[in-house]
Amino acid sequence: MFTQLVVVIITAACVLGVALAFIWLFDEGQSWLEGAHSQNPLMSPILWFVVLLVGVISLFSRIWRKYQEKQFIKKLQQQRKSKR
Repeated sequence: MFTQLVVVIITAACVLGVALAFIWLFDEGQSWLEGAHSQNPLMSPILWFVVLLVGVISLFSRIWRKYQEKQFIKKLQQQRKSKR
């Protein structure tokens, strides 16, 4: 139950964060992006924001899969012990 609650809270925080990022981008971010005055696409703040966001999501996903794998192994070992 606790892990489900944590997943729901993290998911809600991610959705809220993405929504706030879009609101910021369309309200105040446009002037900030135009103020950079850079023709180099690698200097785009949106590019680096997306790269950072994908990295964080990838890291969280990898940690979550490892945690779930350990939980599965524990349950499997408990089932094998109880069958003996």
